[in-house]
Amino acid sequence: MENKYLQWYPYWKEYKKQLMTADVSFDSEEEFKKRLQTSYNQFDTIDRKKRQVSIPLTKVGQIGNIFRKEEGTHFYAREGSFAEDNLCRLLVQAEAGYVEQGLNPLEKITASVFPSGMAAISGVMFGLAMLVPNKERIGKRFLVAENEDIYSDTNFILYEQMVSLGFDTAQRINLRDENHLAQVLACNPGNIMGIFYEPLPSPLLNYINTRKIQEIAQHYDVPIIVDNTLLSPYLQQQFRLGADIIIESMTKYMSSEGDYMGGAVIGPKGFIDWLRLIQKVNGNVMQSPIIADMFAERLLHLPENMKIYTRNAAEVSNYLQSCSSVEKVYYPDLREETRSGSAGGILSFLLKGNSEDDKKAREIQLLEYVIKQEATSQGDADFQYKVSFGEQNTLFFGESTHGALTKAPAGLIRLAVGKNQNGKQIIEFLEKAFTFVYEK
Repeated sequence: MENKYLQWYPYWKEYKKQLMTADVSFDSEEEFKKRLQTSYNQFDTIDRKKRQVSIPLTKVGQIGNIFRKEEGTHFYAREGSFAEDNLCRLLVQAEAGYVEQGLNPLEKITASVFPSGMAAISGVMFGLAMLVPNKERIGKRFLVAENEDIYSDTNFILYEQMVSLGFDTAQRINLRDENHLAQVLACNPGNIMGIFYEPLPSPLLNYINTRKIQEIAQHYDVPIIVDNTLLSPYLQQQFRLGADIIIESMTKYMSSEGDYMGGAVIGPKGFIDWLRLIQKVNGNVMQSPIIADMFAERLLHLPENMKIYTRNAAEVSNYLQSCSSVEKVYYPDLREETRSGSAGGILSFLLKGNSEDDKKAREIQLLEYVIKQEATSQGDADFQYKVSFGEQNTLFFGESTHGALTKAPAGLIRLAVGKNQNGKQIIEFLEKAFTFVYEK
């Protein structure tokens, strides 16, 4: 029997054209905030209290009705919950609610949530893979951004696990070279399962333009899968540019506290329904309705939090551009591509040094200074040596000294600004750190 979800992309293509805009990559902040608040207020206060994992049934045989979608309710959190429904509606409103042509995005677009951003990525990849029959997998593969533009754990899925399922290894490609992309797609008709990338990858923040990729991919019916975590829908709404499936790690900006993990996939209803079916069976789901409720509440504060992160990052970037201890700063001005041209709350910088070994030694010294200050602080330190971003505190991370395999240049520091400190406070800390590194 043919899988009824196989045709999700052909049905989606026409609607996708209505989501795309000619040149605007985000809507007004006022509309963004209003839309989220309105959607959140529609969540029934009675349903808000239904946070149990298992919900009482009201009649015999009701589970079958729910499976056949004859009733819009829930009975067990692995299958879904009222809190999760609310969060998914908010995510759709954030990513695609801007539509003003009389369309209701909730009719064609939905979302699904996961226990982490990485779980969301793996869910999408395996979901697409499972739509391809075993006997047809040889020769098929994903196109992905170059190695430094992709998170390392994502690489493991695309290169190791996809091969174990019978697919060809993913092909790395410079997605900023549209001619190369067109050549690869032309040479592989029907064999590319999707194009996956991060529009703004860490740590070098080399921007990839979804609009330009869409102009080429549309001729070959290849889905575009975007991990938009570093920009968030506040800075850039990827459906406007032509993305088909959007992934967000809610652990970062959508939480803004660094205390809960979560991931989200927003996309065509046909594909997300398939994804949810797989999730229900394998248990790759958000662990509690309480977590879903928490993310929904925090999503309302995304605009105000992002304004703090982006303001701090811009101030620190300006300082570093003229700092005598810094060789290069990675924080692009994205101009009209994002709100206020911002690249978000992460920036990277390369320390000066007389050689690669010297730069690496100074990278270690700077991180040791951060660790020392953290150890002597009272309670939670304002500045920490730590992975992740989008938290309350400002986080430092050494890209060439973390101990795992890396191609990062020596002396490269990734700085994730916090929201508890202002730009001036972060700069003052950096000045002290540079003094320790270069004058001790």
